[in-house]
Amino acid sequence: MRDKLPAREPFAAAERETAASFFALLGIRLAPRLEGLDLREAEAGHRTLSGLLGEMGWVFWEAESPFHFVTSSSPFLVAFPRREEDQFFTLDLRTPSTEITLPLTSRVALHATWKRRGELWRPVSDDALLEINFRTCQRARRFLVSPRPSVPG
Repeated sequence: MRDKLPAREPFAAAERETAASFFALLGIRLAPRLEGLDLREAEAGHRTLSGLLGEMGWVFWEAESPFHFVTSSSPFLVAFPRREEDQFFTLDLRTPSTEITLPLTSRVALHATWKRRGELWRPVSDDALLEINFRTCQRARRFLVSPRPSVPG
C-alpha cells in the first residue's frame, strides 16, 4: 500500500482489502469510546467496518503547499451529511449519504463514500480541505497535529 499511494495506482483486490482493514483498525483503535469496548466487540466492529470500507468508493484528496491536512487523537470520522427523512432514526454505515474521512498524511486524506466505486485521486478543493480539517479538529479528544502552528480554515 505504501507504494500505491504515492504512485496513485489502483489497488489490487488483496491490497484494497488490506487497506480497508488498516483504515478500519484506525477507526476502532482511535475511537473515543474504545475503553468501553471489550475485545470481542472491538474485533466484530473491525470486521464490519473493514468490509464496508472495502465496498465504498475512495477519494484520495491531495493538498498542495501551503495547505495541509491536520490529524488528531481521533482522526477517523463517520459523517451523515444528508439525513434522509425516512432514515433519520436508522442511520448506519450503509446509509447512502454516509461519508468517512481520515487524514493519512499532511498531504493526503481519505474520503470514503457510497457515491462512487474504486479509487480516485483529486486535488483538494477549499471546501473539502476545510470540511476534513473541521471534522478532524471536532473529534480531537487529546491532541491535534499540524505541520504548522495554524490550521487551514
